[in-house]
Amino acid sequence: MAQVLFDFDHTIIDADSDHHVVGTLAPHVMRTHMETGPRRQSWPTVMSTCFEEMHREGITRSDFERVLATVDVHPALTLALRSIADQGAKLGIISAANTFFIDVILRRHDLQHLFTVDTYPAVLEGDTLRVGDYPHTEPCATCFAGDLCKGAIVRRLRSRRVVYVGDGSNDLCACFQLQSDDVALVRSEFSLAKLLADNSNRARVAAHVFYWANYDELAALLLKHSQ
Repeated sequence: MAQVLFDFDHTIIDADSDHHVVGTLAPHVMRTHMETGPRRQSWPTVMSTCFEEMHREGITRSDFERVLATVDVHPALTLALRSIADQGAKLGIISAANTFFIDVILRRHDLQHLFTVDTYPAVLEGDTLRVGDYPHTEPCATCFAGDLCKGAIVRRLRSRRVVYVGDGSNDLCACFQLQSDDVALVRSEFSLAKLLADNSNRARVAAHVFYWANYDELAALLLKHSQ
């Protein structure tokens, strides 16, 4: 069975966890810090700034958990994840979310035991959520400076044939690390698919690439290609 590595936002869940939480609880904070044009800071710095401001406005851990409880994992994907894990696939998450958000969502669906998780570490100090840098960040010409590099993580984690599942622009570097017997499962109409429509990017991806538009399609692809 394969090593199956997933992005989290818009892949395991059909939402962006950072934008969902901040946009629900403090939309003005999202507009100020997350929708201001080209980024000048690493993503953990941006999110820590948001969470500090939200704390000053009285937003607590219970508010975070209440909003995260509205995020579902599609039933077809849940069944596929449990099936391939039972058959011996090795599952991992590589995400630009954070450990707190991912853990709350996975535990709510009893999926936390299926995955290793590589993401930004987050700790609650009182009711302030603080997000730290990924501990193994490497310089990368593709990724934003200071952000985790998914390509470097794929290289470090690889222990067998890889199936990589993602949707976003920060999944491109991971796809560049895939080998000829690997598989990339790419979400249609999202940033990664649009980047791979560029022949210069597609030429750098040695893996077989398949596209999915909904979670029934993703579940079927996982069951087929994780063998």
